[in-house]
Amino acid sequence: MTPKPEHGRGLDLTGKVALMTGGGTGIFVEHGARVYITGRREEVLKKVAADVNGPKSSPDEGGEIVPLQMDVTSKESIRNAVHFVNRTDGKLDVLVNNAGILNDTTTSAYLLFISNKSAPEHFPI
Repeated sequence: MTPKPEHGRGLDLTGKVALMTGGGTGIFVEHGARVYITGRREEVLKKVAADVNGPKSSPDEGGEIVPLQMDVTSKESIRNAVHFVNRTDGKLDVLVNNAGILNDTTTSAYLLFISNKSAPEHFPI
């Protein structure tokens, strides 16, 4: 059996700030980054953050996930989210466009296009 690759081994993101569209699973957190996960459903984002962050014995113990409600199909929502990150942390070092919509309707096809093609162009970084 082939061993699973260790992506990011030795990667140090301590003090870095990342924004990830479409939620997250802790990527970059294990390397010390503060990661804003975004999505439309705030309750889902809060649960993911609580699950990944868990109890910490000190604030310096690794990175953290911060839930941030945002709709990638809305320029205003994206603008507000980026401004919030900049006001809170003063910078944004990493941007991961990971959001997607998977339904089989005409409206869904449009939203998929907006999400994957147009949304990255809306980030005023």
